[in-house]
Order: sequence, then C-alpha cells, then structure tokens
Amino acid sequence: MDALGGKEALVIALRLKDWRRYEALQELRQAFEFLERHAAGSGLQEGRNEIAGEEAYALHLTVPLKPEAECLWETHPGHIDVIYLAEGAEMIGYRPEGALGEVVSYDAEKDTAFYANQTGYSRVQLSERDTVCVFYPEDGHLPWCQVAGAGRVRKIVVKVASGPIR
Repeated sequence: MDALGGKEALVIALRLKDWRRYEALQELRQAFEFLERHAAGSGLQEGRNEIAGEEAYALHLTVPLKPEAECLWETHPGHIDVIYLAEGAEMIGYRPEGALGEVVSYDAEKDTAFYANQTGYSRVQLSERDTVCVFYPEDGHLPWCQVAGAGRVRKIVVKVASGPIR
C-alpha cells in the first residue's frame, strides 16, 4: 500500500492541522489530538509526558543536531512515532527496515533497535513549524540530522504502542 493508505512511513511532512484528511492516520487520533492541544509546548515538561500510560506518551525534546554521518539508524519494534516539529529544522532519513541490514544493538527499555549507517535512502526535511511525519515500527529512520543553519531542534515525539510485530 502507499504511504497514505497503508502502514508505511508518511515520508512527506504534513501540516498538523491537515492530519484528518488522511484515513490511514485516524488510528493515531489520540496522538494528533494531543499535539493539537500542546503544539506550543504549553503544559509539557521536557522529557516524557503521559497520555495513556504505555499505550501512548509524548517525549518533549530539545536536542542539538549532528552531522548526518554521526546519526544512527533506528526502528522501534513496539511503537509508532508521530514526530512534530515545534522549533528549528531537522533532516530525517528513511529506509524500510528490511533494507537496513543487521541490528547492531537493541535497547529494550527504549524500544529502539540501532543499525549501521546506510547509503542510498530517502530524506524528509522538517523545516516549517507545525509539520508532522509518522514512522511505523517497520520504518527505519535517521533522526537528529543537521540541515543548513540549524543547530538545535525542539520537537514532540508521540509514541503509540503498536503491539508485537515480529
């Protein structure tokens, strides 16, 4: 299926206000409604913010960006990431998990599998405030990459439990 009709990465950035247009995103309603309420960061603490326990929570993060070659590929076997850009600009690489090769380490506490650096992948640039992209468990992504003139990014990542997929 395509990115808007199936459970593959939404590798384009869309405006937060437009999420209701896409039927495939309706299963993530709780995440998008949370972002609508807290888009400016109001009421959020830095770090983890509860939505529905382990079923859904948000990470409010302000992080320095790195050169692309220093970033790590990752997947999250038990979660869907709904990434919202609050401030700054960031490039995120995308590659299907099956094309990433061997897992080099897995952090069970953070539900993150890391992979060796890759070449030949798609890039999504988040450079306008209020943009969102979605990565499902089978979507490899390369976050925290610098874009011209950007040193830090503030974003909200809503983690939605997807259940075991393997």
